[in-house]
Amino acid sequence: MTTPGRNLPLTTRILASLPGPRTLWAGLWALLAVMPPVMLTYVVRLSGHPAGLEFMLTGLRQAFVLAYMLVLALWAGEKVQHDVEAATPAIAQLTAGNARDEDVPPIQGLGGVTGPLVLTAITTAVVTVGLSDLHGWTVALIMIPLEVVINLPLMTLFWSGLALLAGLDRLGRRPLHLDRFPDDPSLGTRPIGGLAATALWIFAAMTVPFLLVSIDNRVSVVIGLVIFLVGIGLFFLSMARLHRQMTAAKHRYLASARALYAEAFEPIKSSWTLTALAERAPLLGAAKALEDRALGIQEWPFDERTNARIVILISSVSLAAISRFVLGSLGL
Repeated sequence: MTTPGRNLPLTTRILASLPGPRTLWAGLWALLAVMPPVMLTYVVRLSGHPAGLEFMLTGLRQAFVLAYMLVLALWAGEKVQHDVEAATPAIAQLTAGNARDEDVPPIQGLGGVTGPLVLTAITTAVVTVGLSDLHGWTVALIMIPLEVVINLPLMTLFWSGLALLAGLDRLGRRPLHLDRFPDDPSLGTRPIGGLAATALWIFAAMTVPFLLVSIDNRVSVVIGLVIFLVGIGLFFLSMARLHRQMTAAKHRYLASARALYAEAFEPIKSSWTLTALAERAPLLGAAKALEDRALGIQEWPFDERTNARIVILISSVSLAAISRFVLGSLGL
């Protein structure tokens, strides 16, 4: 069993402190998501209100998606932390020599406790108020312990995501030594890009099933789409400063390569002969090769394939949600 560390997410530390396989406990934790519809049906019946099989099945459909989200949340928090640790050497290389920043890692707080607990309390309070409006305060108060246990993994992952985005933004605020990696199209940022991309896929894997299960409810579709687009926006905003530094470095490489090309070409302009061209051809070829390499430098910490996948993800999810909203407005 892995000893829980201070930097691991709260739910990961809870699982690690339990006896036996963590996967077993994670599975049991996720199964708790199926309890609210069953328990709610029973409690509502006891309160004297009708709640039949259809009431339970409607809740179970959403509960199974929630159980999937819990499994993903319990796995993803530790995955993000491990990816941060894997990217730490690359971050250290990029920031080495910045005396003010060397002892303060830009990405921190993923293992916070207060944040997830506060978010869990807020979410549980909102859910409790909603349940009280539907079924009364007695039912709502009975459901609180179960809601806390279910919300904790989701809010822990949410907190870790916020900490990661804040860390990426903090990294972009520091002067990075991108010129140390002239042979790398990513200028040494590939591990950071991999970390950011993993976080994005986890976010998509959490939100898209919610959109699918809510496809018959136009209000839920709009809320889910807004959450999805805001998350994507924050993802790119967190790397905006890193993007600007990479773009500036690319322009510097291009300017240097083109200056060399212009210098190599200068003697040819005075004679315009094949002999002069032949003499300068090796230098012109080398300068052109440098320019081509500079043009291939990435302006984001992930490559064109990842960029294309992100565009496809955003467009397909947005199109599906908007189409469903329009069809619903037309009564189809």
